[in-house]
Parts: sequence; structure tokens; C-alpha cells
Amino acid sequence: MDDVDEHFERARKASATILEDPKDTFYGDRRYGAEDPEGHQWYFAQEISKRSKPKKAAKKKGLIA
Repeated sequence: MDDVDEHFERARKASATILEDPKDTFYGDRRYGAEDPEGHQWYFAQEISKRSKPKKAAKKKGLIA
């Protein structure tokens, strides 16, 4: 996805049930969650930074910021 914030705004304006506002994750994505009228939960994400596997592991363990 090229612009998760734009997608979020379109979903919100279309009265989607928002489960999670857009937020940056420690693993380098920006994502949000929504639920469709049938109750299916969808999560949409955009990669905002590339991290190497060792950096991801260190970040997850709280060893680096």
C-alpha cells in the first residue's frame, strides 16, 4: 500500500468501523485496522522503514530504540 493514512481517511469517511487508528510499529510498518459490515477484521499496512533481522530482534528485546 502506498499511503495507509489516505486509505484510513477514505475508510473512515465511508463509515468503516475503525478498530485501530494508524500507528507506527517497531518492525517498520504503519498500519490500521477496520471491520467490515459482515464482521471481518482487516488490517492495512505500509512499510515505512526497512530493518535488518538483527535490528528487529534487538528492538523487540528492548535493547535498542
